[in-house]
Amino acid sequence: MSDKEHIRCDLCGEDKPKKHLELAGNTFVECTNCGLIYLNPRPREGFEQVSAETLRGLTEKGYRRSRLKYYRRILKGFEPYRQHGRLLEVGCASGGFLKAAGGEGWSAVGIEISDELASVGRERGLDIRTCDLCEAGLPTGHFDIGALNMVIEHVTGPTAVMKELHRVLRPGGAVWMHTPNYASTTIKMAPGIENYPGGHLSCFTPATISLLCRKSGFEVKYLRTTGFRFPGARKAWRKPAEKLASLVLGPLGKGYRMRVLAVKKPV
Repeated sequence: MSDKEHIRCDLCGEDKPKKHLELAGNTFVECTNCGLIYLNPRPREGFEQVSAETLRGLTEKGYRRSRLKYYRRILKGFEPYRQHGRLLEVGCASGGFLKAAGGEGWSAVGIEISDELASVGRERGLDIRTCDLCEAGLPTGHFDIGALNMVIEHVTGPTAVMKELHRVLRPGGAVWMHTPNYASTTIKMAPGIENYPGGHLSCFTPATISLLCRKSGFEVKYLRTTGFRFPGARKAWRKPAEKLASLVLGPLGKGYRMRVLAVKKPV
């Protein structure tokens, strides 16, 4: 039996792919019905054990003091949706963002499929469950916020995850996502392994991430694209030009990253 499987488009359910890119033994296709770019075929298992090096790197990055300002900026944007003060992070790694949320008064729960990463956070007193979100058995209408920071591109079933988030969020609650923008100028200029790793099972654009939200019962409140990177090694002298390019490309929907906030419509 092959270790890979052919799949239908997760977003619309059709099986009408055309080749988008083949790289390092991975084939990315584009659905001709809805436009979603996705890995097909993909590994049957969908998840590999986290290496010790990755564990150290993600933990160091997640708990870096300089990261706290970034986390607080995100959390400040959640304040209009705080009612019960309950936050859920899907793909929370070792819990750096959860810890920051707790520091801002949120009752925070994390879902992390890697027990190695989750254990680091649990040792620091955080509530992290090692499971898939759809198997977590969380209560209906419990959370104000669901957060996915560079995660939705990695999950095997984005639509199922978003529908489960819709169930566990209260009416008027919000889901926030940060993910690469595959309509960005950066990725179009550099369609290499850095931007098309095998772990990116679904590659969203502003159009397809908006469709995902709508099909899952959410109303998009904002969708912002930011950032630009020149291909190749990072060079300090390029930073001013990259910032300028970001200011131009972002409003056009061509920024390197997308930040999306979508609300579960009140009953």
